[in-house]
Amino acid sequence: MNQSGQIKKKIMEMVTTAENQRQRPHSVVRTVSDILGVPIFRVKTVLEDLLKERRLVFTYRDPCSFIEIPINDMSRGSRPMKVVVDGKGSPWICDHGVDPTKDLAEQGCWQLGEDRSTEND
Repeated sequence: MNQSGQIKKKIMEMVTTAENQRQRPHSVVRTVSDILGVPIFRVKTVLEDLLKERRLVFTYRDPCSFIEIPINDMSRGSRPMKVVVDGKGSPWICDHGVDPTKDLAEQGCWQLGEDRSTEND
């Protein structure tokens, strides 16, 4: 396997084996660079290829960006999700493995009924 193939394999492995099948892009780039001993710019180029190929997508969960498997990749099935009710009685949709005692928004959960369309008006 060539270097690009090794980098792609490692990036995909990191994302698919993560508990919530999501990773921070800068963490993946640094880790793959360190593990394989390749320059960061090379890993970034391969990550861009995976994004162009739609094998990975960027997502944004305020305030963080992530890379993850596209939702329409039905071969992997969907991520296990659950509804968590916070201390104020508000329901949130979260990945199955979240810690309900910690900040739900920071863990990538979405508050039901939350209207973000007017936040920056």
